[in-house]
Amino acid sequence: MSFLNCRSISIFSWATAANLGAAGKATSGGAAITQPSQMGLTDFQYCMSVVKKADYENYLCCLLLPKELQQTAFAIRAFNVELAQIKDITRDKLIAQMRFQFWKDTLERIYSTAAPPASPVAKELFRAVRRGNLSKLWLRRLIDSRLDNLPGKPFPSVDAIDSYSENSVAPVLYLLLEAQAVKDVQVLK
Repeated sequence: MSFLNCRSISIFSWATAANLGAAGKATSGGAAITQPSQMGLTDFQYCMSVVKKADYENYLCCLLLPKELQQTAFAIRAFNVELAQIKDITRDKLIAQMRFQFWKDTLERIYSTAAPPASPVAKELFRAVRRGNLSKLWLRRLIDSRLDNLPGKPFPSVDAIDSYSENSVAPVLYLLLEAQAVKDVQVLK
């Protein structure tokens, strides 16, 4: 299986997909954006490629999971990568806030009866939520923790670091537990 060089697609945030016309071309006169399906990738393969490119250690960990959990795990990890990259690829705070709002709106659509946006990560996350009955709380906590840390200022204390970690890293692990039908987070204690 060949993997997509994610630089051309993942750098382009799907939050700006609203600027694309029906033909997949930027309406503001920019270059055409290649959709993953046009490159022969499924949404799942796209999520795998995003995780492989940006979070290689967790890519390898996901490969070790049972086959029936891999698709959900890659969707969760790709969603986490998308959120983590917002601060890195956006210099303007307002644009970053708009990208986070895209993901908030996407979550609302995923948990309602509406179809998710055309983003491969959003579509795969939609399937993962349906498959694993994943709780909205943990997905929303991932968004909120990254948004709250948007200014990127140093943490004032170890407790602040601990709080950020609990809200930006632990939800991924809780979601992976939920995908295995473990709903009690106290199972780890």
